[in-house]
Amino acid sequence: MRTVRTGRGLLAIGAVTTTVLAMTMSSGANAAGSLPKADPDAPAVQAEPGQREAKGFYDARTPSARAKYAQAAKTMAKEGAAAEKFRDSLGPQGIVSVDPATGTPKQIGKLNGFLTGRSSKPPARIVLDYIRAHPEIFRLSENDLRTLRLRKDYRDVEGSHHLSWEQVVNGTPVFGNGIVGHVTKRGELIAIMGSPVPGLAGLAAAAGAPSVTADGARLVAAKDVGGKTATTSVKTVADGRKWGNGDYAKRVWFYTPAGLRAGWATYTQAGGTLIYSHVIDASTGNVLYRRPLVDHANGDGLVTDYYPGAAKGGTQRKVNFFKAGYLQKGAQTLQDGTSVDAFADINDDDLANAGETVKVPGTRTTAEYKLVPFASNPQCSISSSAPGIRQRRTPGGRT
Repeated sequence: MRTVRTGRGLLAIGAVTTTVLAMTMSSGANAAGSLPKADPDAPAVQAEPGQREAKGFYDARTPSARAKYAQAAKTMAKEGAAAEKFRDSLGPQGIVSVDPATGTPKQIGKLNGFLTGRSSKPPARIVLDYIRAHPEIFRLSENDLRTLRLRKDYRDVEGSHHLSWEQVVNGTPVFGNGIVGHVTKRGELIAIMGSPVPGLAGLAAAAGAPSVTADGARLVAAKDVGGKTATTSVKTVADGRKWGNGDYAKRVWFYTPAGLRAGWATYTQAGGTLIYSHVIDASTGNVLYRRPLVDHANGDGLVTDYYPGAAKGGTQRKVNFFKAGYLQKGAQTLQDGTSVDAFADINDDDLANAGETVKVPGTRTTAEYKLVPFASNPQCSISSSAPGIRQRRTPGGRT
């Protein structure tokens, strides 16, 4: 697995608390995460005999490899000397991953330390002050910052704060974009993530008028996965509709490279294990996003803790990625992480290609991802004798 500096395929710092997971993987892994070359009709899991295959994860924002390179090239072309100076200021172990769709950082951090020194300021101010101090990389104006609404400030057992802001315009939140910041109990900034959307208010004003209702969006979502909606009571709420069986449809904005779309975020129980989260385009009725919410792996993985100041080496321990909050409910691969986007970059092209995604760990009886040190491999570009370096081989002999 490797660290990359552009695109959606970045795993460098696990800013959940202050832990980075070092994992041995057969493929690769996402806060927001997206699968490359997503197919709206792709199955999520192999069906049992006599059953139809369940549809898998889909995100309309996920570009093809060619489009991704083109977007990244445009994004890099817009960056000036100031942005390059910012990258250099973080040092050789700094991480600056820019989302080519928004042109804003998907992740910023340092493998060997913190972004700022100690501070007595409130954690939220530490995060926002850092963003304000670096417009050359964040590209957010004061008007953009006013679209941020703090939705969570979670303090873990070590005293670190994990803050998340969603972007809201005209009372409606943006789906999947915003700001996530992690601050130690001493006021040191660990990392910032989120791919915020610049110029949001103007984009919302130019978005098309919605024509699909909440009820219509729920029907589209159920039909998309080959299911049916339950007949039950329904009530209108401030942001949409809620049904008696727990289904709902809420208004959202959905940002794509082609512009901002008005949409409906739905939770639908369409029969049996057909339990899904969708975003349905409120103008066209098209599926913009789909995530299955039935876990097909127990989530137990073997991890090695690594964070600034941690001792090198150590013994792997078992962690359930779902219970620890590392993976979103319904995750299919490690690209569906809440704080990192991980994959095995076998061919070193900085993209999560076919065969490079890593499935959610764990079987019914065992934890997975045992670290397997080995002497050498001609495909590795680093020496096994290098200080602090351990080569890792994925199952099947891939490195």
